[in-house]
Amino acid sequence: MRSRDKSGVEARPGSRSGESTRSVIYDPTRADAWVRLGDVYCKLRRFRPAAECYRHALAIRSDRRGKYRLWFGLAHADAACGRLESAADSYRRAVALRPGSHEAWYNLGSVCAELGRLRLAVRAYRAALDRAPDDQEIWNNLGNVLVELGRTHEGIRCYEKALDLVPHFDIAWNNLGVALEEIGDVVGASAAIGRALDANPDRTTYLVNRASALAKSGRREKAVEHLAHAMELEPDLRVLLSSLPELGGLLREP
Repeated sequence: MRSRDKSGVEARPGSRSGESTRSVIYDPTRADAWVRLGDVYCKLRRFRPAAECYRHALAIRSDRRGKYRLWFGLAHADAACGRLESAADSYRRAVALRPGSHEAWYNLGSVCAELGRLRLAVRAYRAALDRAPDDQEIWNNLGNVLVELGRTHEGIRCYEKALDLVPHFDIAWNNLGVALEEIGDVVGASAAIGRALDANPDRTTYLVNRASALAKSGRREKAVEHLAHAMELEPDLRVLLSSLPELGGLLREP
């Protein structure tokens, strides 16, 4: 049940006015019109038609001008639709066109992580950090991948770096706590997840994660309080928690 949180994927390309629809109707050979229509669809969260618009634009535009933006937009739309293989390919094309773009490297890392290609994700995140070393979200997500690879101490250092940059970054505090629990530091884990709860006291993920650390450190009554609060917020959690050996016993205690 203990879970790490990842930071959000980079924002999609900016949208522009609905005039682009008329432009496509009158002149479907114009790449810029297809791009603007794709942006409008993204703003409406209609990612499949957005992706098709960007593909139309790429088919029309033969030179390199503006192609980074097209591949980036297509990748974002495909990722939002769950077409991760296509998204990864498009982000690779985007970074080939603009190697200095930390956003494209970051998003490539996130897609590779979703695909389970963890070592590729590490390389992409590190490339992003070479270009944007003060981005706390990249440090956090790199930490997640390293922990998943079993390189927990390296992951902990990434979370600590994220927190050096943004001390109230609750996602990183939670992830740091989970990682500390994995290496047996349950007291440190409880303290770290407590900091996450200070910033976001009703996040059920944090409540359950802290309950686990508290129980392992012998503070069972406090752990039960956290679980009770979590179940008040999400009553359906009881069935799941009851099935977990490490937490289900707490719920059955008198």
